[in-house]
Amino acid sequence: MTNLGLPAGLIALVVGVMVVLSIISILLTVFWILEIVDVCRREFETDLVKVVWFCVVFFSHFIGSLVYHFAGRSMGTIPVRPTSPGQRFS
Repeated sequence: MTNLGLPAGLIALVVGVMVVLSIISILLTVFWILEIVDVCRREFETDLVKVVWFCVVFFSHFIGSLVYHFAGRSMGTIPVRPTSPGQRFS
């Protein structure tokens, strides 16, 4: 395999940068998915607010996730689930 006349140090640098950027991209995507799940789980004042937040997070990826994380999460509440099976039917 040929290295196209490039020095080995430059190739190693490029590969290293690609690995770091790949890891960052994966972490940002995981954060994005977690924020989408959070929007879906929370109850907001109206369904329209929930749909708007979902669209903001879904269509603007990381920026929308950050905006929702710092501004939107406080607008909704997570419903309380019963802690034991007996509480479901009482």
